[in-house]
Amino acid sequence: MNQFQSKTIMDKDYERLLNKLQQEEFSGRMLLNSEKAETWTFYFYLGRIIYATGGLHPVRRYQRNLCRYIPEILSEWKHLSSKPQIIQDLDTNLSWEYDLLNHWLQAKKVNPEQVNQFIKAQVKEIIFDITEAKQITFKYEQGKSYQRPLTLINSEQITLEAWKLRQNWQDAKLADRSPDFAPIIIKPEELRQRVSGKTFEAMQKLLDGKKSIRDLTVQLPQQNIVQLTSLLHPYIQTGLIELVKIEDLKSPIQSPTTYIPLIACVDDNLGVCSMMESIVKANNCRFLGISDELRAINMLLKYKPDMIFLDFIMPKLNGYELCRMLRKIPEFNDKPIIILSAYQNVVEHFRGKLSGCSGFVSKPIEAQVISNKITEHMVELDREIIGEQAPHAGKIQVYQNDKRELTELDWVELINKAIDTNKFQLFQQTIMPINSQGKISRHIEVLLRMINRDGQLLTPNLFLPVAEKYNLMPAIDKWVIETLFSLRKKFQNSSLDSCMYGVNLSGSSINSQEFINFILEKLEQYQILPQSICFEITETQALMDLEQASRFVKTLQAIGCKFALDDFGTGMSSFSYLQKLPVNYLKIDGSFIRNIDTDDTSYAIVDSTIQLSRKMGIKTIAEFVSNQSIFNKLVDLSVDYVQGYFIGKPQTIEL
Repeated sequence: MNQFQSKTIMDKDYERLLNKLQQEEFSGRMLLNSEKAETWTFYFYLGRIIYATGGLHPVRRYQRNLCRYIPEILSEWKHLSSKPQIIQDLDTNLSWEYDLLNHWLQAKKVNPEQVNQFIKAQVKEIIFDITEAKQITFKYEQGKSYQRPLTLINSEQITLEAWKLRQNWQDAKLADRSPDFAPIIIKPEELRQRVSGKTFEAMQKLLDGKKSIRDLTVQLPQQNIVQLTSLLHPYIQTGLIELVKIEDLKSPIQSPTTYIPLIACVDDNLGVCSMMESIVKANNCRFLGISDELRAINMLLKYKPDMIFLDFIMPKLNGYELCRMLRKIPEFNDKPIIILSAYQNVVEHFRGKLSGCSGFVSKPIEAQVISNKITEHMVELDREIIGEQAPHAGKIQVYQNDKRELTELDWVELINKAIDTNKFQLFQQTIMPINSQGKISRHIEVLLRMINRDGQLLTPNLFLPVAEKYNLMPAIDKWVIETLFSLRKKFQNSSLDSCMYGVNLSGSSINSQEFINFILEKLEQYQILPQSICFEITETQALMDLEQASRFVKTLQAIGCKFALDDFGTGMSSFSYLQKLPVNYLKIDGSFIRNIDTDDTSYAIVDSTIQLSRKMGIKTIAEFVSNQSIFNKLVDLSVDYVQGYFIGKPQTIEL
């Protein structure tokens, strides 16, 4: 998908945005975030809305509209958690909500008109909620044209309907109330004296603090949210009734008790994939088969399996290299990754351990051996699921001095605020040439820190995983480029003016044509020599979409920019795809550099990488050079550049 820059809209600008997408016949999705950290997602087909979800109570909303428009399906809905096969068979094209409707429609349990009314009600309610927000940040992703949409909704018409309801809400002086809050009787004796006995009994039964005002309109179909809230308003103002915030219902799709583990197998042999599928499904798990190893990372990131089997020998990328790349992605840090290999010896086990694999299974595969591995690791998965119920689940520990833990939404808010208020700071670290002949310009890598609420600097490992997950990386990359280029122009004719700058880019940015245009625009705006910029991309990012990464590199190389491939691995298969990705520098993975002075295997790996790079005309950079001994070894191997604390620690680039 093509990623677009996040922007902010105010008041009724969202109407113009929806109309613009309709006029342009946009297909894809749009994500919106409010100042209260509420998020919504709209899906489009040729400019028409086909579904929307998100907000405070997406599951409550779904159940309400089932009650209103498809009441005959309620029994199946309530027992969905006991039917894992339905959950397993969902297509997950958009969201589970949409896919479940499609499942019922295909099974002829609902009719198209019911689905149409249901989705219109969903969209109208969400637009109503969006009208309350004072400020909304949006981004949209142009994607595939969804086949056979369940309905096509005119944006202008549905927005007008939602806006009329919001106007009625404001005219009734209810702007400070939320229909997602639940009314509860606080002073029953005083309320009894104010209303008739029959009315009090009905109110006592309905107003239990467990159902929102919107939920109550299902039981009172003659009242809409404006009418019902207006009736309750006098009692709320006098303190007889209070509106309380309630939680959303649990999603039947995400319930831990019905979760079905997903197991992936990456093997270029379709026969092996077929055998693995039979074994995995016999163990009551879902299966994901991938026969193209270069597409594996993208597929695994999309589906996030609970366990992965990797073939050791594949044409373009071996299992060790793929495993090592996966271990650098936060989602796969702790996932069991098993290597399928006919080669079982001490050396191979050592190499596997270096790559981060969890174990080995011999080929040809045996059903019982695979089943035992699945059972062994699924026990750990069960423990994780139970652990997610613990009080601190879903939190990220920030740093020892912080007084509390931050949720992901806290991080999203911090990152967005840092982007908007320049609460980032650029650092630099020297990359020193060795074995140089003649004058070589100074090289530095540009590093990033974030300033938190207390003015402390946070390292990227704390905030970048969340930024990547919530698609904030393009905005961060743009901040870095804009800030660096403006500094570069400011310090013309200084030491900074003669530097080669290494700028890290995310996978989202290198997969975007729009980002290329941004770079070209900024190079011209700040009159930066393209030859002074070296963009650093990681091996993992490049392999997510090798063709797009190749286009990105070649386009910017054509005007003089340089490229470095970071965290580079070992083996001939890694070098094979460099023919499509003609970078100027390879940054050798630090895990090998750290031990080069004590470990013969690491030394041999680094040596072979340097030699092969030289034959391809690619300069090498050794990272994590931490002492004199490591430095001396690298000098012996004739590496081109070195970087690390022994050469120089990161320092601020002052504004």
